[in-house]
Amino acid sequence: MMGVSQTTLEDSLDLVMDTTFLAEYEYPLGWVEESYVINFRTKSVAYLKVGEAQHLLENNRLKLRQEDSQEATLIMPAVTDDGYLRLELSPGRQYELLTRTTQGNWKPLKLLDTRLDTGTEMITVSEQLNKALYDWQEAGNQDLYTFLINRPELSLYERFAFMQGFLRKGAPLSDLYAQGSIPQSAFILGPVGPGSVGPGGPGGPDGECSCSILNINANNVLVPHGGEAEDQILQPVVHDRIIHATHRKKIWETGRFIGPARYQQLDGNIKKNRCGDGSYPFGEEMLEGPKEAVIKVRQLCRNGNWEPGDCYCTQKVTFNYRYDSDLYAFSKTKSGACFDGDPRTAYAIVQDVVGAYVTRQVNYNTIEILYDSVQTGIAYSYCEQDFNEGQILNVLKLGLEIYAAAKGLELNLPIGEEWELADTLTNQILNEAWKEYRKTKTFSTLEKLLTEEWSENNCVTDNTGFTHRPSNSISFDLQGDREVVFRLIAGDHLEVGGEERWRATAALRSGFAISVLLEKNENVGQENEYCCTKPAGIYQTETFHPIVSSENYREVIGGHLNDYLNCCFPIDGNGNLIIGENDRDILIADELPNCSTTVNQGLKREDQSNIAQSGVSIKYSTSEESLEIANLPDDKPYELELFNIEGRRLSQYKLEGDQTIYLTTIPDHFRGGLVLVRIVGQNYSLTQKIFLP
Repeated sequence: MMGVSQTTLEDSLDLVMDTTFLAEYEYPLGWVEESYVINFRTKSVAYLKVGEAQHLLENNRLKLRQEDSQEATLIMPAVTDDGYLRLELSPGRQYELLTRTTQGNWKPLKLLDTRLDTGTEMITVSEQLNKALYDWQEAGNQDLYTFLINRPELSLYERFAFMQGFLRKGAPLSDLYAQGSIPQSAFILGPVGPGSVGPGGPGGPDGECSCSILNINANNVLVPHGGEAEDQILQPVVHDRIIHATHRKKIWETGRFIGPARYQQLDGNIKKNRCGDGSYPFGEEMLEGPKEAVIKVRQLCRNGNWEPGDCYCTQKVTFNYRYDSDLYAFSKTKSGACFDGDPRTAYAIVQDVVGAYVTRQVNYNTIEILYDSVQTGIAYSYCEQDFNEGQILNVLKLGLEIYAAAKGLELNLPIGEEWELADTLTNQILNEAWKEYRKTKTFSTLEKLLTEEWSENNCVTDNTGFTHRPSNSISFDLQGDREVVFRLIAGDHLEVGGEERWRATAALRSGFAISVLLEKNENVGQENEYCCTKPAGIYQTETFHPIVSSENYREVIGGHLNDYLNCCFPIDGNGNLIIGENDRDILIADELPNCSTTVNQGLKREDQSNIAQSGVSIKYSTSEESLEIANLPDDKPYELELFNIEGRRLSQYKLEGDQTIYLTTIPDHFRGGLVLVRIVGQNYSLTQKIFLP
């Protein structure tokens, strides 16, 4: 650990507490509580529920900017009967919703994406909708539309936006429904033309499977702590208060918190030439629970009748994180007379514990830990007294708080003066959680601290900082429908005190980044074609660290996501993915994986549908945007037709023997969804779906 000395210190707390950077820290003043985008044939409609709307408006209009433009557009929103702002936007684009910041600037707050998804995508859902989807799976034999339309506790717009992504793979809805409720028939794929796909339709048999990855609760993943109420806007909570002020003593604490990123400082001072004793912890009454950043994902599948499907693919995800903590402690005894003759002492201590956890649901009531890693730092300063091990907060107990949060347990551990050492804690927590915790890597790592030798000099200051991160990203499999939860959780304790004439300071500043990458899944074969998956990345980051900047953390995220996403997002001169300032985002590649698979191997006779022409094959290559047709009977002419899901013919070709048909000529406004391929001959025909990027 590195020692830091401070030789001059004035009595005024205003001089001690350097909070200049707090005034310079920029964060949004407006926020978005909910946002849903529904795409129609010629327009897209966004529904927003916002907070502090005055900071989002200019001349009573919302300020939006297209990502490829520096100019903002003002749009007048309508207000729905249930209090949502309704915006009509052009399809196929990305809009940044802007807000004023604490520095008076306009900065991006929310991305409104009106591009059409294709293939197996990642869909963001709220915790409430995710719970409803579990209920739908438990029900077992209800079609999804009927089930969700009877869940009025959910936002109507979230239900429609989810069904568009999950049932229609993002394909646009008819403009007929852009102003009101959307019927079940609107979500059926291919109701016109060659075959249909939907609940109970001839093109939607029970065995037809479709799966998506759910990104759960992305809007409220970082909940700040430290204020009188939780603030859902992901902006810092600030508190400055005198926690004890008399004619002798003044204790001042201040802090800001966004997930594990925080600034905390505690100062204690005997005023002027007074004398007094005391010990004061930071945030004893205000900070409850650990500070955490969370990413949750799981799979969801359905069959052709829109009922729950049991056809899950194995999807690979990787997890990466970095956490940095800067700890500072200073103490000093002051000159001047105290007439009772007692010795003068001063001390400050700050402790920080951070844990990275990956957990998976085994069933609805059981969670297993797949990965855990913990690190801690302690900074202390003592004057005129041997270092007292009894003043070290029980780091095992901090670790237990973090472990309990990762497991979803509520232990109601004591705080304040009841924090004690490990042997006392062992007698207090005589339950299964404590027994399980002692078997973890977290426990064994923190237990080593209790055997360390501490300095016994009469006056010592020992400040430190630490970084917690894996050597490489960690790989996991998504199997079945159970959630995998990635967490970075921090806990801390700051304390100052002394006897007679003293002053002390304890401070903590930290920053973090976490990211989860869904790897591209391709070349899965015909039977598992629905498992083909585009790569996607989810990330969160924030910092109050004095050295490690937001740019540094975005570089960490970019390095993790680079291999799969540098195809589709901005890169620097070295080919590395650039993560922008609009943090806590989700990135989904806009190019499909290479799922070149045989989509049909049996050309059927219309008059003898049970007889197949052996050897016939049609291969669709997403990377080449081509159909390879082989082994058609060459004694008769054939015709190939392409239809969109509404039955409109997009293209028509004459077929003569083996050949490759390239689909690059299909206009952009017909892309981004399902296309039906139909081959017709004098006696034979077939129809097959493909995804056209």
